[in-house]
Parts: sequence; C-alpha cells; structure tokens
Amino acid sequence: MAYWKVLIVGFVALLGGCTIGQGPGAQDMADQARHVEIGDDKRAEGDREGALAAYQTSLAIAERLVQQDPGNAQKQRGLADSHERIGVVKQDEGDREGALAAYQASLAIREHLAQQDPGNAEWQQDLAISHDSIGDLRQAAGDRAGALALYQASLVIRERLSQQDPRNTESQLDLALSHNRIGDLKWSAGDRAGMLAAYQASLAIRERLAQQDPGNADWQLRLSTGQQSIGDVMLAEGDRAGALAAY
Repeated sequence: MAYWKVLIVGFVALLGGCTIGQGPGAQDMADQARHVEIGDDKRAEGDREGALAAYQTSLAIAERLVQQDPGNAQKQRGLADSHERIGVVKQDEGDREGALAAYQASLAIREHLAQQDPGNAEWQQDLAISHDSIGDLRQAAGDRAGALALYQASLVIRERLSQQDPRNTESQLDLALSHNRIGDLKWSAGDRAGMLAAYQASLAIRERLAQQDPGNADWQLRLSTGQQSIGDVMLAEGDRAGALAAY
C-alpha cells in the first residue's frame, strides 16, 4: 500500500463517525486532520518548512486529544501518524537524528496498539511501516544489520497479514515490497544469493497479481519492474542468457 495512502486512511478512521460540534474533541479532530492535509500539500509542493509547521500543529492537537482521552485507540493512532509525518520531513531534510526521534515516538505508540489488539490489521500494518521507516534510516547510516532486522520484522508482519486476507491485493503488494527492501539491502551488502532469493519472492507475488488482473496496468508495471530486478542480478553475475530471459 502506498505509504501516504496508509496514513490518510488512518486520519479518515480518526474522523469516522464524528460531526463538527458533536462528541468530545470532534473539532480538534477535524483541525488535526486539516493540518495533516495542509502538511501533505506543502510537502508535495516541496515546501518542507511549511509541511513541518503544519505537521507540528497537528502533533500538538493530537497530543491534547490523547491527554483528554488516553484510552482512545484512534486518537493514539493519530498521534503516531503525526510523529511519523514529522519524521518523513526530517528525513527529507537530512536530519537523521530528528527523523529517528520522531519515528521512534511513533513506533512506541504503534507497538502499544498492536500489543493491545493483535488481531487489528491496521495496527499491525502501521507497526510494519514504523519498522520500515527506521530500517531505511539505519540503512542510510550504513547499519545494514540493524536495517535488516527491522525489514525482517516488517516482513513477518506482512506475511501474517497476507495469509489472513489472501484476497487483499494491497497486503500482497506490501509483502512484495518488503521482499524487495530486503533484496536491495542484500545487494548493497554483496550477498547476491540472498538478494536473488528476495527478488524472486517478490516477483512471484507480482506475477500472481498480474495474472489475477491482466488489465491492471499498475500490476503489469510492477511485474515488469520485478523482472528488471532479476535481470539486473543475472547480468551482474555474468549470466547474459538468464538476464535476457528475465528482461
């Protein structure tokens, strides 16, 4: 599932059933979602400063909401999402320490939610996103072992989610992307066998999705990308025939 789509869904859920002026904190919840939307627009425009300001306003509102109603899981999720978005902007700016602090704050909340309700697929998906976000930072900092551990933790969650709902194509795609992350990391570490195994696992999922919906251009494109990755590995190993077959 596309990263921002996941978080947008979270805020839609946060507002679910609320009408402005009705229910405790309804106005604050609407204001929080509005600042998130502003931040998303600013980031899309390349205005990192504006995005960060909007997300920080959203965070302040989310903190207030959680203080007022600490047992509300959706409000907890909204707080975690605001931390996550701030982390993304900090990472865009090259502020790894700031990004890590924000991602870890989000992770702590998501771990708590996932532990409280292990059967909630949304909480599990959020937790996988946090593992990936911190894993990306670890990889960028040269900590391949740390990144791999986080990517594998994310993979375990996504394997479980895909098994629970095998018809959910978004969950299947998320699983394929997890395999790809591990493959990319293995490649950077020079582990070609591990890289190839991960890419092939990802490709198998992409092939299945493309076969299920041949008219879906996105699935076909993703299949082509997976084949390209396998071909690149084969070419790097000097297997031109294998690379040609993959391409």
